[in-house]
Amino acid sequence: SYLWLRAGEAAHRLAISNTPGLGVGTSDGDTTVWPVPGSGRAVVVAEPERTVVGDGVDVPGGNQLDLAEPADGRWQVSVGDQALSPLPGSGPGQSFGLAGASGAVGIELASPTPWWAWGQLAGLLLLALLAAPGIRRPGEELGPRRVEAAVARRDEAPAPRRLAGGAR
Repeated sequence: SYLWLRAGEAAHRLAISNTPGLGVGTSDGDTTVWPVPGSGRAVVVAEPERTVVGDGVDVPGGNQLDLAEPADGRWQVSVGDQALSPLPGSGPGQSFGLAGASGAVGIELASPTPWWAWGQLAGLLLLALLAAPGIRRPGEELGPRRVEAAVARRDEAPAPRRLAGGAR
């Protein structure tokens, strides 16, 4: 895991850099990042021990698994082939009850059905359908198709018109 500070003052960066246990920070102008040694994406809590684990790591057992990610109902965590249920937590992350489960940890964020992708595909198909009448066939003359009819009507002699108030 990493500790990020964006747009912090020099005094804040110095205070964080002097914190015991943090790695050496790097900066790119307005953002500074420090590695946090001994931290991971997930921690198995088996009182009084805390074991850092990650995706695919075998868990020997414990009371709960604390996920170092923002709490979200879409997180799906499994140990072995057993899905874990989320626990009501009071921390910034999310906790899952292990209930004696052991095996490899699987962590994933379930993504919802991408309805917007289907909407974009439908819009693209509609656009192609509307553009189809404008496609020319080989050997067809260029220019609007209605010009020929307009020229033919223009060449015809106009019918005589009666002027307003004129004699018959």
